[in-house]
Amino acid sequence: MNYSINKKNNTLVLKLYDLDLNLNDLIKNVPFKFDYFILDLLEFNHISDIIMENFIKFGKITVSKESFFVISKLSFNEKFPVIPSVKEAFDLIELEEIQKQL
Repeated sequence: MNYSINKKNNTLVLKLYDLDLNLNDLIKNVPFKFDYFILDLLEFNHISDIIMENFIKFGKITVSKESFFVISKLSFNEKFPVIPSVKEAFDLIELEEIQKQL
């Protein structure tokens, strides 16, 4: 399998092992609703700017801008920060949930 899908609370974690996947088809087949989307790209040492831009566009369409997180050891651009770990993404989600309650 070229990817793994996990659910934690209201968050979809999609870990990719292959960059040539159609994310639209993949997400259509997710059997649960989610408010947050974590795209885990830690397996890759290089991702072209074009592929990364497509991932970012896809993520922003799938969930709101603040609810999409990319996990990678690479950095891409200052407009879209990349988070170094899944744990940190869940920490940010928790902070966002707390802010919504205030």
